[in-house]
Amino acid sequence: MNRLAAFGSAEMQSPRGSRNQSDKRAHGEPGAPHRLEQAVQRHLLSHPQLRFSTLVIRRIPNGVCLQGVLEHSVDLDVCSLARSVAGVNEVLNHLVVRHSCGSDQSEAI
Repeated sequence: MNRLAAFGSAEMQSPRGSRNQSDKRAHGEPGAPHRLEQAVQRHLLSHPQLRFSTLVIRRIPNGVCLQGVLEHSVDLDVCSLARSVAGVNEVLNHLVVRHSCGSDQSEAI
């Protein structure tokens, strides 16, 4: 008997096809593999006290990784804000904060 004939049609899917199926289950809705990242990004960008020059959200197991540049320091826990989005339990914070050096920025040194 041919070895492949022993597998059902679902088991014969390519590894990529299997991964896509598990991604759909992990995100809750088929066809929306980046929905969690987009929800976190929308939530952070819409906050009135946060101003990002760049913000990238990447999926990690059980949560997201935040990457980018926050334009000024604020007394907010950005990780808690990200965790407030449903489905985010872990947050890896790789954000950097741009600090201004005062009003002498335009002067040459």
